This record gives sequence, C-alpha cells and structure tokens, in this order.
Amino acid sequence: MAWFEEELPVTQPIKTGPKIGRNQSCPCGSGESFNNMLKYVKSWIIILLRK
Repeated sequence: MAWFEEELPVTQPIKTGPKIGRNQSCPCGSGESFNNMLKYVKSWIIILLRK
C-alpha cells in the first residue's frame, strides 16, 4: 500500500455556537443584520489587502 492510499481519520467540523441566519441581528451588538455586517467587513478586508 502506497502512502497516498492510507485511510485518514474522519474528523467532525467544529461548531462554536448556534447558526446565525442572514437576517438576524449581528452578534457584535451593532444592530445591523448579519448579512449587511458581513458585506461591510468583507469590503474593508479587500481595501486593506490592496494597500
């Protein structure tokens, strides 16, 4: 049996808390919906990476 044919152990995903819906308020306490907050954070990450 070659090294790439060995079976890897099956792992389970780590869940840290309840799933947040797109229209629920963001857990940071800003009052924005989670979907809007996620767009805001993504846009800032893109801006910072361009520098």
